[in-house]
Amino acid sequence: LGETNINVFKNNITNNNGKGISISKYSAIAAFLNGSESFTSTNPFNPYHIFNSDISSIYLGSEGVYLNLSGIYSVYSMISDNIVSDNGEYGILVLDSENLWIRNNVFSCNGLSGVLLSGFDGSVLSDNVFIGNGVGVSLDSSNGNNIFNNSFIGNVAGIDVGSNDNNIILNVFSNCTDDIVLRGNRNIISGNKFFNSKSDSISVYGYQNTIKNNKINNSKGYGVYLGSSNNIISNNDFVNIKCVYVGSDNNSILLNSFSGGVNGIIISGVKNVIRDNSISNTKSNSVSVYGYKNTIKNNKINNSKGYGISLFAYGNNVTYNSLINNYKSLYIDSDENVFSYNNIIGSKSDGLTILGFSNVFKKNIINGSWFGYGVKLQGSYNVFEDNKIFKFGCGLYTRTYNLVYNNRVDVKNVGISAKGNYNYLFKNNIISKKYAVTVNGKYNELDSNKITSKIGITINGDKNKIKNNQIKSKSYGISIKGHKNTLYADIISKNKKFGAQILGHKNTIKKCTITKNKGHGIKIIGNKNIITRNIIKLNKHHQIKLLGVGNKLTRNKFGVKKNKAVHTVYSRNNFNKNK
Repeated sequence: LGETNINVFKNNITNNNGKGISISKYSAIAAFLNGSESFTSTNPFNPYHIFNSDISSIYLGSEGVYLNLSGIYSVYSMISDNIVSDNGEYGILVLDSENLWIRNNVFSCNGLSGVLLSGFDGSVLSDNVFIGNGVGVSLDSSNGNNIFNNSFIGNVAGIDVGSNDNNIILNVFSNCTDDIVLRGNRNIISGNKFFNSKSDSISVYGYQNTIKNNKINNSKGYGVYLGSSNNIISNNDFVNIKCVYVGSDNNSILLNSFSGGVNGIIISGVKNVIRDNSISNTKSNSVSVYGYKNTIKNNKINNSKGYGISLFAYGNNVTYNSLINNYKSLYIDSDENVFSYNNIIGSKSDGLTILGFSNVFKKNIINGSWFGYGVKLQGSYNVFEDNKIFKFGCGLYTRTYNLVYNNRVDVKNVGISAKGNYNYLFKNNIISKKYAVTVNGKYNELDSNKITSKIGITINGDKNKIKNNQIKSKSYGISIKGHKNTLYADIISKNKKFGAQILGHKNTIKKCTITKNKGHGIKIIGNKNIITRNIIKLNKHHQIKLLGVGNKLTRNKFGVKKNKAVHTVYSRNNFNKNK
């Protein structure tokens, strides 16, 4: 049919039970509607009265304006400055062409859609107002269109995109049920403003879409719902939303700002990247992860009333985040996650709570508000290495089979509390205003720790090993209640009371240096204990005070005679080669 322009200007097309205007490829070459008539369902003559045009196939149906442009090449047709309202189905239905500009129109109360573009590419919708329609704009197999600077008010859905490579830019959405439903691929949603969505602001079911630089406020549903993969959400501002929900894989959530609302981000997909976001003042958890192998990196999370980050699936990598002034900072109920190089400041309760297994925590700074636990290792086979814990009631709590290595702990009440078995505490520097280490359990090992506290190490259990530790306290160095425990090569010096006290049987103290304590060097109540090859001297009272039988004291260095070095209550003990 050649090149054709169709221009529809300044008309009022309203209250049609069917089609007010139908323009198809069988119509005349050009139609120019200049606003001289008002088209209504009560005036059957007016649809036939079109100025300076010969239009066929005009009939009453369910659309306000029907354009079937299949086979027509349009240089640029325009629909401008019309009021399109109260049509049963569509305000404007456009089929099978390209290069249409719809501008400065008002679409209101149209049953299905204000505008439906089907098979229509390369068009522009700008400066229109969509009020109270089923859907403001529907794109069905219509690619490469630009929708910008429109207002969508109170529609069931603002825009429904079932096509690809469209740009939705600088629009304003308010009081819609859903603002944008995105079912196509490679679309861009940028620079839009969303207010008071009754459900979700943006729902994505297509791939490789980009959502950037938008402002989303007071959404009662999801700010963004991702039900598909390989999308990018970046540089958006979210205020008082339910959350951004990532229910799919390989998406990137980058450089966004979240303020208020219920949650920040919920992830149930796999291999997503959550990076460089700022999340503040959420009513619940800021980042919750139910999928595996996700990366949460370099985010700033503050003033959450729940957890800053919570993990419920394995293999996630949480690094270089700042968690500031949250009620609780991290919760892990899953396995094989990595949590490293994070900075936790001012937790109002516990810093980290770990229920899972085989997680790694390395080089984190965990700084509290003098309340709660810095770290609660309630799972097993976790590695906690090279971290710093400050300003908590208790620095670290561990239950069973955990490695706590090379950490610095400076707290108020208890540095490290082990209530379980087979924990290995190695090369930690522990400072506490009360207890440095308390152990309740069996087969725990304390190796090469440096302790400065009011009370050093307290053990209640059997078959624990305490070796190579340096202990200086304002009370006693080590107190053990139990059997078959071993002290080996510990340095217990300059404590304000006794060096070591043991209440139990068959314990061993070997190659320890116990000197310059203000009370007894060692106080033992029990039988068949072995004290051998120790340096025990210069303690204020007796070097050893012994109450029990069958104990063996051999090859110890006291620096004084036996009768001044050892005070015994019973005589049936073995003394051999002491100096």
